[in-house]
Amino acid sequence: MSKTSLIERLVDTLNIIKMECIDLNVLRQRHPEIARVFCLYNAFLTDNNLVDYSDLISKASSLLESEEARHKVFEKYRCIFVDEYQDVDPL
Repeated sequence: MSKTSLIERLVDTLNIIKMECIDLNVLRQRHPEIARVFCLYNAFLTDNNLVDYSDLISKASSLLESEEARHKVFEKYRCIFVDEYQDVDPL
């Protein structure tokens, strides 16, 4: 397996962990090394003010859980179109 392929698979795995809302404590128990890398990856993103695709989805979802934020969005927009709805995941 090439290094590029390995990195792509790792990033895919990290995205799955985020998008499927896998509990970090469960991940630590079952796959401690993946949990360690996951934490390092997220710390790198945070330390460098970066977000990945999964973060964009989770941050938007978290924001819309706030009643105040929902009110502001729906005050301005009557409808919201969600593209790629067939790619449904917990977020």
